Amino acid sequence: MFLTHLFKILRAYLKNEYTIYRLINRLENPDIRRPFEIINPHRLEVGKNILIQPHCFFHCGGNAWSDYRGRISIGDHCCFGEYNILYGAGEIEMGDKTDTGPGVMIFSSRDNYSREFARLPKIVHEFRKVTIGSYVIIFANALISPGVNIGDGAVIGAGSVVTRDIPPWTVAAGTPARVIKDREHDTPLPNRKQD
Repeated sequence: MFLTHLFKILRAYLKNEYTIYRLINRLENPDIRRPFEIINPHRLEVGKNILIQPHCFFHCGGNAWSDYRGRISIGDHCCFGEYNILYGAGEIEMGDKTDTGPGVMIFSSRDNYSREFARLPKIVHEFRKVTIGSYVIIFANALISPGVNIGDGAVIGAGSVVTRDIPPWTVAAGTPARVIKDREHDTPLPNRKQD
């Protein structure tokens, strides 16, 4: 009994390691720290030079419960902090140079808990695409809900619950998150004469 259980654990571990190995070989300059778990990696599109810290979980959809839909698309130079969870059954799309802190959760699907579906024999899911622009910073333990669009350059405060769209170049925080101020745009330095 013990050996059977140990064999199952070892088999699951080796399958996940092989999945990560194949993923690393098809990416350009990835830095994926283990442990890392991914479901349906063929539905993951990733740019170059990404960093995924330990204990992240990416579910790219494609299972029966998601009607075989979903994907996760990540741009260039993105960084994911430890313990990030991404559920891409409704699709998640991220731009370039986006950074997430530890414990960030991004969901593109949820259970429909309305009264009309309460007595059905199986859970009814809703799927809505999450779009996150480029140059976005999402601080620790923020939660992004299905259907949300976060504009380029936006900042999401730690522990925020984002339930509606966030405009570009703004700072949003709270539960639910709301815009609290504008974020200054990065502007190029003026040309200086060399002496």
